[in-house]
Amino acid sequence: MSTNISSWPAKNDDKFLRDSMLSLFTAGKDAIASSLTWFFWLVSKTPAAEAKILQELKLLFSSKKRELSEEASEWPYVFDARDLSGLVYLHAVVCESLRLYPSVPLNSKTVLKEVVLPDGSLVKPGMQIVISLYSVGRMPWIWGEDCLEFKPERWIDDDGKLIRHDNMSKFVAFNLGPKTCLGKDTAFTQIKTVVAAVLFNFQVEVLEGQHTFFKPAITLHMGKGLKVKLQKRIIEYAT
Repeated sequence: MSTNISSWPAKNDDKFLRDSMLSLFTAGKDAIASSLTWFFWLVSKTPAAEAKILQELKLLFSSKKRELSEEASEWPYVFDARDLSGLVYLHAVVCESLRLYPSVPLNSKTVLKEVVLPDGSLVKPGMQIVISLYSVGRMPWIWGEDCLEFKPERWIDDDGKLIRHDNMSKFVAFNLGPKTCLGKDTAFTQIKTVVAAVLFNFQVEVLEGQHTFFKPAITLHMGKGLKVKLQKRIIEYAT
């Protein structure tokens, strides 16, 4: 998605805000779909991770149920995105899934002026730098010898809080610094909202015999998609 800065309004404009948000949602459509596919595949192979997500959701549901009418809390129940922002383990699982399977696996940058990179490399105008975000998330010297392991706990410290600064400086699924994707927070919100609604209301069983491979595209699509069987989940909550 590109934006002509010269066309930005000089003051707040509701129409500009509306159009910008529509662009973010449209640009993120395929990326969100890709992220969710790999998320459910990884969680299906890691029952312990699914159990911890469900535990967080059940505790949240229990706290919200006291504020809801019986009709509002009936199945299927959809969580408010604002309530999900405080769930530590759910956020960690989303980060870990995107680390291993970034929705946009490659990113290219075109050089406008000559500059020396931090490692001493000289780049000149017209050169193109291709960054493999997929590879960065799987490098042992960045993430440790267990870099290929799906391990949400790497995002949580001993006090049960999210490790933000250290890990986020290595987490490039949305780029970094001034080049960070404008839709990053929106993407996290959408992914967590869909995941919470699906896992809380349904048991997701990935059908056996599927071969997972990448489909060549701008986004990291699973070659033939992900076939699953859904079964209604009985809602249980703490009193």
